[in-house]
Amino acid sequence: KYKAPPLAPASANPRSTCQAGRGVFPAPTVVKQQITEKYGVQALGELEQVRERYYAISPERKITHSAVAHIVENAKKAIFRSATGARNAE
Repeated sequence: KYKAPPLAPASANPRSTCQAGRGVFPAPTVVKQQITEKYGVQALGELEQVRERYYAISPERKITHSAVAHIVENAKKAIFRSATGARNAE
């Protein structure tokens, strides 16, 4: 019969706990190979529904960095595209 190990305290280092075979942790799929090689752990599976969001916050009124401007413009297009799609579906 399997007996689950006790939970580690919040102050415990999750990397060492998982390397010792006593825990699980989430990680982006895109770096799965690097994580498994570097830390000697194995992937248990993938969660298709989990998504990360990144926010660019700037005190400037006008965005001057070209890469950030490109990200913002594409995000606006995606937001308005999904908003009009939702309205058209009603």
